[in-house]
Formats: sequence, structure tokens, C-alpha cells
Amino acid sequence: MESEEHQRLVNALARGLEQKKGVEITHVDKGSTPRLFDEKYRRLPEPYTISEKVPDLLGKDQRATVHIG
Repeated sequence: MESEEHQRLVNALARGLEQKKGVEITHVDKGSTPRLFDEKYRRLPEPYTISEKVPDLLGKDQRATVHIG
């Protein structure tokens, strides 16, 4: 289980990518602490496994470039 501090940082990263970089966040690993996430991230699905690892978040930009956090 990730610490609350880690989960708050994931939420901040998602928010920052959306606001400053124009990335649409599509998946967020909220773990057992969804209350620490903005409401819109609470509704997103969990990320899928990539190369045997589950990222904290996934997103895409207007060029369809995938962003992994």
C-alpha cells in the first residue's frame, strides 16, 4: 500500500499534467485512499499493467502521446 503522502503527490502530478501540459488523465491508481484524490480522478479506472508494472497514472495528449506517471 502506498503512503498517503505518495497518493497526494500522484493527485498533484495528475492535476499539474492536466493544467500545465494539456494531458488528459485517463487512469489513476487510487489504492485504498480515493478520498485523497480530486473528485474527477476518483471516477477513473485503475491503470493497466505495462511491462509487468502498474503505473500510478496514465494520460494522453492531443497528439495521442501516452504519458505514464
